[in-house]
Amino acid sequence: MNYLLTEILVYLLISGLIGVVVGWTIRGVLKKDGLKKENNLENKEEQTPPIEHVYESEKATLKTKVPSLLTAPRDGKKDNLSILKGIGPVVEEKLNKLGIYHLDQISSWNAEEQAWIDEQILFPRKVEREEWVRQAKELSKS
Repeated sequence: MNYLLTEILVYLLISGLIGVVVGWTIRGVLKKDGLKKENNLENKEEQTPPIEHVYESEKATLKTKVPSLLTAPRDGKKDNLSILKGIGPVVEEKLNKLGIYHLDQISSWNAEEQAWIDEQILFPRKVEREEWVRQAKELSKS
């Protein structure tokens, strides 16, 4: 009986040591891979400019103009801006904080004002891509 318990204990110690060695080896390999990936990312960052710089250069070519903003909705009642494709609750809240409460405000935006809104809501070209101005004009007519 003692022999059996001793044998089990020895096997447990051996398997524990093997587990530690294998784990240590894997950890070292993963650490090296992580360093390689970090170095590759650093090299890529040097090669290609970050997205923010690309947008900054685009902003430089397109002057931005602040659209007409309100301090509060007219008559205390704001339009439901989320009926426009591409405007969800979060974007609607951002627009409201900026002072945009009504569809007729959106329908009057030009390209410069659209670019300003894109900068403020942090979604590049979203206004143009989702055609908010066209949608707002159509909804304002009806």
